[in-house]
Order: sequence, then C-alpha cells, then structure tokens
Amino acid sequence: MRIMLDPGHGGKKTGASYYGLHEKDVVLDIALKVHDRFINNSVWIVLTRMSDVNVSLKNRCIMANALTASYFISLHCNACRKHTARGAEIFYYKGSKRGRKLAELFEPYVRRFLDQPFRGIKESDRFYVLKYTEMPAILIEIGFIDDKMTNELLRKVEIRQHIADLIADGLNELIRKKI
Repeated sequence: MRIMLDPGHGGKKTGASYYGLHEKDVVLDIALKVHDRFINNSVWIVLTRMSDVNVSLKNRCIMANALTASYFISLHCNACRKHTARGAEIFYYKGSKRGRKLAELFEPYVRRFLDQPFRGIKESDRFYVLKYTEMPAILIEIGFIDDKMTNELLRKVEIRQHIADLIADGLNELIRKKI
C-alpha cells in the first residue's frame, strides 16, 4: 500500500503565519514525524515534500497519481480573519463517497489533536489537491494557527509529536480496514 502524505505549502509559500509561526513548518514537522513511524514497514508513506521547498498544487497531484497512491492526505493549519475560530476539521472532495469514508475513519483521531472543538467533516470542491487526485483524498486542518492558544500549542514539540502519533494511528487503522 502506498499513501501520499502532503505537508501543505513550503518554500516562499508559508501558508498561514501568525506570531512568528508558519503553517509550512508545523505541517512539515508533523509529516516527517508520521513518516518516521513507518520506516521499515510494509506500507510506503511518501511525502510530497521532505524539506522547506515549494511544490505546486499541480505537481502534488501529479506525484500522487503517478505513484498510484491508495490514499492522499494533505495537512494544513487554518486561519480566520476575525481570529475567533478554533478547532480541527476534515475536508473531502464533493461527492466522493470514498473520500467521505476516509474522513470518517480519521475523525476520532483528529478530534484528539488538541483540546479544542472538532469543527466537522466537510464536503468541498475548492481544494485543488482534493479535486485532481485520483484516489480517496482528505485535507486535514489541524487547528487555527491565528488563535493564540492554538499557536502556543503548535510550537511545542510534544504536541506536534502527539498529532503525528494520532495521524499514524489513523493510518494504521486505514491499513487494517482498507476502505
């Protein structure tokens, strides 16, 4: 089984940045920690980037499709103009039944990322990587980086490790169930 794990943004494209913390750095660190859990395993976890480089959205999809990945999981941090939102959420491509099942499988793990409300599983057609990947795909918004409390939590190595461990646990369940 091959799983494409996509730490969003990279290089000059920082993603959401607040209080000196950049989305690109948070999600890359978490993705690398997940990847490390699967080294010497029968499952092949491939990252769209392993360092601070920009990979276009189109190339992320091309990579996943060329790999014939079984699943695609994109990691991001959210932000809100009013700086009032908190919590994690999961998106899947509009109308994708297998995408919905993938999101549902990960929901109990995502709910435990941070001690914050879970904002739900949401259908969307606005995310390029969900639209143009050929396998079931989800985009996980880990939390709102512009929320001061979330930002402080995401700075902590042990919190990032906790999130990575939960994603890895979700991947292990996915491997067992093969939705």
